[in-house]
Amino acid sequence: MDTPKQESKMNYFDIQDNYLTITSNVSDTDNIIDEINRHIQKQNVDNLNVDISSLNMIDALKVSVGCSTAHFVKYPFGKIRWFVKDIQTRNLIKTLSLKTVEISIKKPIIKDFYATKSNKVVALRY
Repeated sequence: MDTPKQESKMNYFDIQDNYLTITSNVSDTDNIIDEINRHIQKQNVDNLNVDISSLNMIDALKVSVGCSTAHFVKYPFGKIRWFVKDIQTRNLIKTLSLKTVEISIKKPIIKDFYATKSNKVVALRY
């Protein structure tokens, strides 16, 4: 008899090697911190990139401080790079002067859009 498959606690994460992305707006930051810290402890990730651009400013601050501390304890010479959604969030986290942390604003993906107007193809970038 097959046992039922348990749902992953990290269903709001996308993990690819040393790049973690929070894929949905999750209000339970304690779970986010626990899962990222578990990933730090289990994997050899002295240089880690984490996209928290889906979080609001306060949640992004809480997650980045909680996980940067755990990362520093394990990898004092490593780097953790946070991708946030705006300059205000970046500046708030930067005021803490965390030693092994880099903060970048996530740039939107540029897509090509082609429209036909009067039999002319116009390329728009956004």
